[in-house]
Amino acid sequence: MKTLITLFSLVMATCHVCFSQSDSWTPIPENAVENLQKAFPDAQEITWRFWGASDLQARFRDQLETPEECIAYFSPAGELIEVHHPIDIAQLPEDVVYTATSTHKGFEIIHAFQIENDRSGTLYQLNLRKRNQKEISVRVNANGYLVTHVPTTR
Repeated sequence: MKTLITLFSLVMATCHVCFSQSDSWTPIPENAVENLQKAFPDAQEITWRFWGASDLQARFRDQLETPEECIAYFSPAGELIEVHHPIDIAQLPEDVVYTATSTHKGFEIIHAFQIENDRSGTLYQLNLRKRNQKEISVRVNANGYLVTHVPTTR
């Protein structure tokens, strides 16, 4: 009987934790919504989520540019920080491919994104993978200069 009561108490406590989560949510800043609509008036299938400690991310499809999913990052105040557009690896500038493959011997480019931001202009983020190693990301500018390594969680 004692075991049955303990088991019942455990089940009730678990149910309470599972089903009593807060219904509150953090609203998307109006400024972010307006800035996304201004930059991409044809954006469709928009989903928002908070990214990291404070940044906001909008995933969307922009039919005029590409049917692929684009990602826009916003500051907590709703200012557009940068936009990532998927790009076909064959469309990468030669200097970008050369830098990535010569600085990371044995790695292959598996995904590429063209990044637009006000600070750096056009950058390319390349996800690279080498056999039996963790995927890494690097950013290269349009002139082929390695800008930075980007931490990944994959």
